[in-house]
Amino acid sequence: MKNTCRNITVLVKPASAACNLRCQYCFYLETAGCRLEGDRGIMEKDTAAALIATTLDFAAGGTVTYLFQGGEPLVAGLDFFRQFVELVEEHRQGQAERLAHETAGKENQVSHACYMLQTNGTLLTPEFCQFFAHHSFSLGISLDGPAHIHDQHRTYQDGTGSHRQVMAAIEMLRHYKVTFSILSVITEAWVGHEEEIYRWFQENKLHHLQFIHCILPAVPPQVEPEPPQDKLVRQDGLVLDTFSLTHQQFSQLNKVLFGLYWKDMTAGTDISIRFYDNLLAMVQGYQPEQCGMLGYCPATITLESDGSLYPCDFYCSDNWYIGNIKEMNLKELFYHPVMQRFLTSSQQQEEECTHCPVLALCRGGCRRERDRDGTGSLGLHHYCQGRKDFFNYFLATIQSAPPGT
Repeated sequence: MKNTCRNITVLVKPASAACNLRCQYCFYLETAGCRLEGDRGIMEKDTAAALIATTLDFAAGGTVTYLFQGGEPLVAGLDFFRQFVELVEEHRQGQAERLAHETAGKENQVSHACYMLQTNGTLLTPEFCQFFAHHSFSLGISLDGPAHIHDQHRTYQDGTGSHRQVMAAIEMLRHYKVTFSILSVITEAWVGHEEEIYRWFQENKLHHLQFIHCILPAVPPQVEPEPPQDKLVRQDGLVLDTFSLTHQQFSQLNKVLFGLYWKDMTAGTDISIRFYDNLLAMVQGYQPEQCGMLGYCPATITLESDGSLYPCDFYCSDNWYIGNIKEMNLKELFYHPVMQRFLTSSQQQEEECTHCPVLALCRGGCRRERDRDGTGSLGLHHYCQGRKDFFNYFLATIQSAPPGT
């Protein structure tokens, strides 16, 4: 907390849990449904202004990355994002004027802002794309692979698949030269189709990928009706953990995908899969950039549309509520008892983990993958045995590579 520049990332939910799709495995729909106040509506101007002022001032010359998520953030509309960027520039200008007055004759450190956004892509328009290109937004597009895979779970409310609209959105992004990558949720639908899905991404020139394994969401169970102990039932009756893989499926699927990735990567083919990129960096002595691979939770800022603050995107539930951005600064946020409880509890390690030969790679995994009910009591990773098997395969594969690979 010294008076020096800081780089921070804020996860912003401008449209709360609102979404035009009803993806069957959506964790945030369940998270909002378990809160006393679920969907918080579209973010108001005063909330956005409070967020911007607090974060840019706290950065003190560093960079604030605003990462817009949902629900579906584009539900907030183009005018919201125009207004948000205008508020950022107005505050930066005011910051520059204040610093010029306060530090006459010295170098001024005005905070910077950059923008990222995760979207299902179906609401993208040419106007959105032009705006995102002009302001250097980087987008993550949700796409689970070819149509027969994607459309199993990423559907509209009437059950119609969204694949065709997502592919049209990707062509729009390419046309307007908007930077983007692909976010894919791995479910049981991938089992047996790993090579087909990988090749499909390559054939469609989608080389920058993030694969997210579908896991039971870490939210406190509802009081009424109480779901079965081994399952979590959404309000529409859908059993969410039916999408998860078994340990054997997790291991086999990742062996196939990493084998394909490793062959292409060592041959100089353009390919990036975030999980594997980070594993390769770790064996070379670097820290992973993906927070779920650190072995502990960093102090993350997650903001709901009404200004409510939480310690993590996966923990926007009532029992992890910290306060409101309009009533507290970031130093108060980071030192708040709820944030401190979240951070310290993430450092819990199971006795079994201390003797594990692949601990240096696994590090226990993301806390939500160790948390069954969202209360903070952690156990072994949901895919513990599968991860062990895959990490051993990963190490054997790279260690057998020719020198200089």
